[in-house]
Amino acid sequence: MLDIFKIWFDRVRKTRIFPIVLVYLLLISVLVHRLFVLQIVNGESMSQESVKKSFKDRHLKGTRGNIYDCNGVLLAYNELSHSVTLEDLEKQTNAEKNKMIYHLIQVLEKNDCKIDIDFEIQLNKKNELEFNVEGTALLNFKRDVYCLKSANELSEKQVNADAKEVYEYLAGKKTNCFNISEEYELEDALKIMAIRYELFLNRYKKYLPITVASNIDEKTIVAVKENSANLPGVEVSTETYRKYNESKYFSHVIGYTGVINEEELAQLDKDGTRDLYADADQIGKTGIEKEYESYLHGARGYEKFTVNQSGRVLEVTDSQKASSGNDIYLTIDSKLQKACYNLLEKKLANILLSEIHNSKSSGTKGRASDGIKIPIYDVYFALIDNNVIDIMSLNDKNASDEEKRVYKKYVSRRKEAISSLKNILSVNSTKTANSLSEEYQTYQSYIYSYLKGEGILLANQIDESNAKFRAYKNDKISFSEFLQYAIANSWVDLSKLYIGDDYYSST
Repeated sequence: MLDIFKIWFDRVRKTRIFPIVLVYLLLISVLVHRLFVLQIVNGESMSQESVKKSFKDRHLKGTRGNIYDCNGVLLAYNELSHSVTLEDLEKQTNAEKNKMIYHLIQVLEKNDCKIDIDFEIQLNKKNELEFNVEGTALLNFKRDVYCLKSANELSEKQVNADAKEVYEYLAGKKTNCFNISEEYELEDALKIMAIRYELFLNRYKKYLPITVASNIDEKTIVAVKENSANLPGVEVSTETYRKYNESKYFSHVIGYTGVINEEELAQLDKDGTRDLYADADQIGKTGIEKEYESYLHGARGYEKFTVNQSGRVLEVTDSQKASSGNDIYLTIDSKLQKACYNLLEKKLANILLSEIHNSKSSGTKGRASDGIKIPIYDVYFALIDNNVIDIMSLNDKNASDEEKRVYKKYVSRRKEAISSLKNILSVNSTKTANSLSEEYQTYQSYIYSYLKGEGILLANQIDESNAKFRAYKNDKISFSEFLQYAIANSWVDLSKLYIGDDYYSST
């Protein structure tokens, strides 16, 4: 047997393929050895190195100091609250995420807890999908949905897409976005989509969870923790928010806080205190909150941790707790302030009531002592314009018959005004400002100011010595004729109107 193998080996060794076989066997041996070293000998350390991507910092907000009056009465303070947060877990499939989010929504709604995520699509009273934003906000929403850098990159089809089409795109009926099953009711599917979309916007900072519900009560906290096994990625976090006692009496003195903006960050850079603030920190905007910001603002803490390539937190390597700001005692007496406010409010109310009359007329011209009155129509307008009265509330199911009649008249008048404006702005319109009523002169003036303010009508391009411009200003030509001339002379930026190529063009 040995002789036979020797004869066979000698024959093979003398063939031309034998050196090639030896080379391949050598290479395979090297490869097997390398794989053994990587996977068996150094497997654990290599696995750890493969997931460690980078170090990240997370800022912990400091608590602002309280504000008291001269007698120690608390005017401004921080109230502890709990929020439900959600972290995007990459191991979950779309179906698992949707199922988990649906379960979370049920837990929250069962405990009368509102979801704090705004979404640009909603259901109307007819159970139809519609957008709740318009103009630039809507275009920016579509830009994010279709993952574009700018709204200018939207195609005509995307610009004109209605709420149902955008919903179907995100739901995954025609694409592979969130894959929300049709088994869910439309209302529930929309809530799932809102949360999935918020996670989608947060995709580059997955180590930072999103807030699903804030200021939840103890009952909700218990419910979420009891269901934690079925809610992977869901946590209950603790934070504080600013509260003001009887703010209508002291708001002009105390002021308020808000999220820090770019201008304030730039000023902090000049002052050398930029390191004390993060991009989403609260800062005093007006009053005492602003003037004593450095005294009230608490020192922030931090956490340093490592994240993997997917943005998942692997380990907290270092941390420092945040500290509270200093308290402030004012010289004002809160009781005296409230008494003065109430007396002044009654005095002003009596003056106003004595001068209001049921008419559109303001009375005689001249000084107040000459009999100038306050028309009730001006009062109604002021109440609506300052959001004291919400027009939409007049059509609620609990609204009175009188309120519903007012709302119906408002809708009818609005349609009439829009129709009239379309006629005034139509291509063949020759109506100048002087030929319009005072109401429509105001509308036209507003439209002109709006176009300039939004950068649609390019003020820096308009030649004020131009005959057409002077004719419009002197009320010799209509607003419609002026706009047509402005478009033809490139005074209008058509790209900001997103109207495509089917309309006027200066070229």
